[in-house]
Amino acid sequence: MSLINVITFEDLKKMKIFVCWDEKSYRKEPHIKHHKRPLNPVNGYDASIKIKRDLAIYSVAVSNAPKWGGGIGLVIPEGYFGIDIDGIAKQL
Repeated sequence: MSLINVITFEDLKKMKIFVCWDEKSYRKEPHIKHHKRPLNPVNGYDASIKIKRDLAIYSVAVSNAPKWGGGIGLVIPEGYFGIDIDGIAKQL
């Protein structure tokens, strides 16, 4: 019996776990801070990653992201974990 459940990105694409986002910048001395605000992929309104109706499948998020001005993100499903490698990918 395996304790690790491996899931592919193709599997994730079929799940309603994706949001769109836009980025807002604001000054917080002495730096400028950036915040990625989650948006509902269907209507572009503010989203909560805890409310399932604010999430969509991958294809919906990808097709609507240009309308809402940003990119897409995913909410890691319960029982899974991920490793964020932004900023170190070139070192791998």
